[in-house]
Amino acid sequence: MKSYGWPGNIRELENLVERVVIMSPEDVVTAEDVAELLLGAEFKSQPVVVGQVIPMRDAVELLERELLTKALASRRSTREVAAALGLNQSTVVRKLRRYGLA
Repeated sequence: MKSYGWPGNIRELENLVERVVIMSPEDVVTAEDVAELLLGAEFKSQPVVVGQVIPMRDAVELLERELLTKALASRRSTREVAAALGLNQSTVVRKLRRYGLA
């Protein structure tokens, strides 16, 4: 939580606390519960399945497109998407345009 940028300031923190209390499946809120809401479902690490060998550049583009799509589905702004992905907002906007997701 310390390393998160908190672009929404105290309102965003209040919102997170409210959501984690409501959404937590247990009576005790864990660090993973907070991280999952703060960073989104992509926080839970899952293996990448490789179906066939393709050029590395194509694989990177597929992964970027998938991450952007998932981040957009659960975020309200490109600033929030950027924070979740650890990118600058301008980079997110450029990649969204590149992949036709804007």
